[in-house]
Amino acid sequence: MIPPERIVALVSACKGGTFRHIQSAAQEMIFSAYPVDQILAQLLAVVMADDTIGDVAKAKVAVRLAENEHKLIEGADEYLQLLDVLSYTAQSITATL
Repeated sequence: MIPPERIVALVSACKGGTFRHIQSAAQEMIFSAYPVDQILAQLLAVVMADDTIGDVAKAKVAVRLAENEHKLIEGADEYLQLLDVLSYTAQSITATL
């Protein structure tokens, strides 16, 4: 298990951070050697439980997470997939505000 505060920090970066802030958060998670599949699973749980995120954004994020998990199984780069999910999450959240 990844400490929940680390996952909440990722969601916070998506809500109000710049791309550089999101990139830095993704690098921190990779450098901490957390498994990306676990990050994605916990990220989904935190996003779904967040009442400030709209239902449409939650659905979009869930679909993107599933796509990226498939790409990881196929051998894609973990850092790039995490960065893709986080930037897409940020875009989805801000588009519905």
